[in-house]
Amino acid sequence: MSKMFFLPTPHAATAINNYCWNDNWVHKFESPWSLFEKFKYANMAKDRDVLEIFGTKEVKNNKVLRRTKNNSNLYSLSGFDNSRLATVFGHDFKEANKENIKNVVNTLIAVCDEDTDWLYQMQKTR
Repeated sequence: MSKMFFLPTPHAATAINNYCWNDNWVHKFESPWSLFEKFKYANMAKDRDVLEIFGTKEVKNNKVLRRTKNNSNLYSLSGFDNSRLATVFGHDFKEANKENIKNVVNTLIAVCDEDTDWLYQMQKTR
């Protein structure tokens, strides 16, 4: 199902922009990077636009808006506003990402030899 969202941009709070997104573009175990790339492609957006649309207030308050380890971390998604992500992508983006990572790591750990594998040893030290 295709849908268009009307979200105000940081540049002009009174301006309304149209964003294109289709729920069928989201697949099980899909990474945040992949979803952001699809969003960028469908909306002719750049990395900066993604941060302006989905970034937290702290990220948006930076003088220069660009990708850094802190504001565009695709592991924790700490620089992204979960409510904005949920509005556009239709699900709890951060929780889905945590579950995907947990499932991948647990699968790898289950397959590993407990005595010799570095991944298992790393998991034990956490």
